[in-house]
Amino acid sequence: MKVFELYWPSNSTLHRLDPRVKVGGLAVLSLLMTMTQWQGLALTSLVL
Repeated sequence: MKVFELYWPSNSTLHRLDPRVKVGGLAVLSLLMTMTQWQGLALTSLVL
C-alpha cells in the first residue's frame, strides 16, 4: 500500500517528502477520520 508506506514513521520515504506534503497528508487523514466518525459508511461510499 503506497499510502501506508508514505505515512509509516520508520519508512525513509517519509523523511524525503516535502514537509508541506507530510503536514497536508496528515491533516487530510485527520479530517477523514473525523468525518468518518460523523457520517460512518456514508463518507466511505463517497470516497470510494
